[in-house]
Amino acid sequence: MAGTMTRLSLGIMALLLCLAQPLPVIGQDAAGALQGAFAVTIAAEDVPPELVDGASVIGRWRVTFNPDGTYLLERQDVGPVASGQFTTDGDRVMLHDETGVLACVPGDDEGAVTYRWEMTEGRLLLIAIEEPCARRRLLLTTRSLFLFAACPLLASERATPTAGASTGTSTPPAPAPLEPAIDTLLRQMSDCWATRDPDRFLPLLSRDFRATQQPADDDDVRRFTLRMGAPLVWERVSDVELTDATRARASVRQLSGDNIDVLQYEFVYEDGSWRWDGTSDGP
Repeated sequence: MAGTMTRLSLGIMALLLCLAQPLPVIGQDAAGALQGAFAVTIAAEDVPPELVDGASVIGRWRVTFNPDGTYLLERQDVGPVASGQFTTDGDRVMLHDETGVLACVPGDDEGAVTYRWEMTEGRLLLIAIEEPCARRRLLLTTRSLFLFAACPLLASERATPTAGASTGTSTPPAPAPLEPAIDTLLRQMSDCWATRDPDRFLPLLSRDFRATQQPADDDDVRRFTLRMGAPLVWERVSDVELTDATRARASVRQLSGDNIDVLQYEFVYEDGSWRWDGTSDGP
C-alpha cells in the first residue's frame, strides 16, 4: 500500500458526516450473557489451501448472537449465509441446527459443537472445544471478534432535517473518553468498507477530506467499488493526541491481506461525530 490510505490507490474516501449524533455500537446488553454483534476479517492467507470452499470465508464478517438464542453469520458483501440456535452454560456456548447457503451440517456422529467464550474489553474470544466444521472454526477462532460498529445512515434513511439543524460547523465535543470514540470510528471504517457500498463508507470522511477523494463520475464509483472487494481493516496503535478542541491524531495500522502500513491519521469532530481527516502528511 502506498503511503496514506488516501494514497493507497484505493483512493479511500471516507466518512461523510451523515449523522448529527455519534453512531451506536452494538454489543452485550446483559452482564454475563453472550449476545451482541461482532465483526472479524478473514484474509486469503488465513485460509488453508486444503480447506474445501475456503474462498467463501474470505472477507469481512458480522457474527450476531441474539437475545432469543439465535445466531447469524453474515459476510458483509453478500449478506446472511448461515444461522442457527445457541445455548450457553457458563463459559461454554453450544451451536445447534445451523441452516443457510454456507451452513455447516455435521454428520450423525459429530453433532456436538461447543466453544469456550470470553469477553474482554469489547472483544469476543471463541476457542473451539468440539467443532467438526473446519470452515466455521476458521471463521470463529482465527482471531478475536470486535464489537460491530454500525455504518452511517444513507440520505434516504435519515429524517428530514428540521429548522435549526446543524449547518456543518465544528463545535467542541462534550467531555467524553476520546480513544473509545476514535476506536469506534475505525471499526466503522472497517465494517462499512466491507459492505462494498461506497455510500456506506464515504460518510466517514470529514467534509474537506471527502472533497479530495469523492469519485468524479460513474466510472470512478465502479472502480472504487471494485477496490472495496479487498478486505481492509483499520486499528489504532498509539494513544490519541488532542491537537485542539476539535482535532486529534493517532497512529493507525492499515491491514489489507499481507500488506501492513502504519500511518499518522488526522481526525476532526464535525456535527457531533469524529471523522477521518486524512494523514498528517496530507492526502
